[in-house]
Amino acid sequence: MCGLLGAINTNKKGNVNDIVVDMYEDQYSRGEEGFGIITINPKGNINLQRATEPAKFMYDLNTTKSKVIFAHHRTPTSTKNKIKQTHPILVTNKKLKYAYYIMHNGVIRNCDQLKKEHESLGFKYTTETESEYKPTYGYNSNYSYNKFNDSEAMAIEMALYIEGLIKEVRFEGSAAFLITQVNKKTNKLNSFFYGRHINPLNFQKKNGIITIASEGPGEEIEEDIIYEINPLKKSKTNQYPLLFIEKEEKTIIEVKATIKKEPEKQNPVWTKEDEEEMREYNQGFAAANEMDFETGLPTTMETIVDY
Repeated sequence: MCGLLGAINTNKKGNVNDIVVDMYEDQYSRGEEGFGIITINPKGNINLQRATEPAKFMYDLNTTKSKVIFAHHRTPTSTKNKIKQTHPILVTNKKLKYAYYIMHNGVIRNCDQLKKEHESLGFKYTTETESEYKPTYGYNSNYSYNKFNDSEAMAIEMALYIEGLIKEVRFEGSAAFLITQVNKKTNKLNSFFYGRHINPLNFQKKNGIITIASEGPGEEIEEDIIYEINPLKKSKTNQYPLLFIEKEEKTIIEVKATIKKEPEKQNPVWTKEDEEEMREYNQGFAAANEMDFETGLPTTMETIVDY
């Protein structure tokens, strides 16, 4: 599990450090082992700090004053708790116009497949270690961690998608994200993106303060929308659809059971012989049962021929 935190002061004065600390206290249970902080100064310069325990994280939050802060805290689910495997994840490649610092909350199921595809394009995974990690005790001692952070697969997909190099993202799983787009040469902010797929992410703007967090104040943003803002300017928020590649649907062949029907019975054919026989029978029956109404007895006691 992981948590996302973001705060932007669009007013002329005022830092947001205390606001981020308060938001972290509201959702600290989402992760208390790995941490990352991005602060941005008024000129757009990016400052990055990482930690593997909460004491340093709180120290960094309280001492690096800024009007714009994005933070991530995690309980590792796919890697060890190492500095190089904390968020934000840096994505950069000669195919990309910009560099990206990406914070992600979620789990990616097809990360191994995406890693192979990304490496074929020339991407190098920065969170990869030499071997898998298997805890020797604890509730997850039967689980082996990956050699890399599964979030890096999602991060590279998002960078490719934002720059229009792929038409749909191919990751499978859940994702809430904060993405800082950076000029490669100057390491200054170019733009900022946020959004969610399945996992929660709340947004609030109040008194010139924007907050974005996994939990806390505000309303949950719409799913599968990428929101873009410039944290250093009072600019309009742009929105883009987050499209996913369609999976091939399995063809379902409907097998209909063949029911063998019994042949329909044919109605009997009424012949002239049958009609003549019935006529004679009716005449004989009427003669044998002709009644004398005075006595109430048949007028004849002759034997009735059995037709």
